[in-house]
Amino acid sequence: MDVQAQASGSRLNISIHEPNGLPVTQSVTVNLSCPLMNVHVSGPTAENGSAQFSNVPEGDCFVEVSGPGYKTAHERAVVINSLSGIRQSVYVYLHSASEVAAVSSKAPVSL
Repeated sequence: MDVQAQASGSRLNISIHEPNGLPVTQSVTVNLSCPLMNVHVSGPTAENGSAQFSNVPEGDCFVEVSGPGYKTAHERAVVINSLSGIRQSVYVYLHSASEVAAVSSKAPVSL
């Protein structure tokens, strides 16, 4: 995904993993935001659980990863050198159906 038509930008590779370290098996959405450079782009992961953004400007960026069955993950990515590619890994954790049900079924405790 090309952020902007700028020859001096970096390539940012983002790998999305399960808690066990394996790449995610379903497509999730990766949002890249670099507020100081007014960059806001998003796209789905490839089959190997990764997303690549080209021509990312130097500076602070934020990565948000979301998908069905997963908790939303937030990571900071600092693009330092525009001449080299930067690899940022983001770990995504599944929401379990029992976790959601357990939270909503708790009874209040009386003093």
